[in-house]
Amino acid sequence: MGNESRNVENTRREENGVVYYDRGILTGRDGKRYQRYAVQTHFVEVGEDKNALIERYIRPIYREGDVVAFGAKVMAMCEKTVRT
Repeated sequence: MGNESRNVENTRREENGVVYYDRGILTGRDGKRYQRYAVQTHFVEVGEDKNALIERYIRPIYREGDVVAFGAKVMAMCEKTVRT
């Protein structure tokens, strides 16, 4: 796998000031289908409040029933457990 970003212009969306990218549909083991999005944020610094990130980037586009997942690196930055 190369270093190309999957965040390409034709999958870019913007709603309520939040930029996100459509990552397509994933079918779970239970047969349920999940629409996936990658939300663009600023560069998250060590010690940032994950709840503030949710308020800034997720709340404006959230729909009832949505599930939010953070990448491990972002969680490590927020929890100050990142290793360099």
